[in-house]
Amino acid sequence: MVRFCEEIRRYNPNGVLYAGKGTADLFLHITSNYKFTGYDILPDYGVFDIFKNPDIPRALEDYKRHLEKHCL
Repeated sequence: MVRFCEEIRRYNPNGVLYAGKGTADLFLHITSNYKFTGYDILPDYGVFDIFKNPDIPRALEDYKRHLEKHCL
């Protein structure tokens, strides 16, 4: 799980900074190596606004559902 203080779209409202890419694209250089060696890449999961609008119990439940859906 990767934690960002704010959602990427807040810093990149017009798509110029990241050219419309999301959080999974930030780690493409790493996941490409894993794909090359035969690993499957799971969909990413992010928790945003943890300081301004924290809802940690809900985020943990969402993460649990994410893992159940993609790993179990």
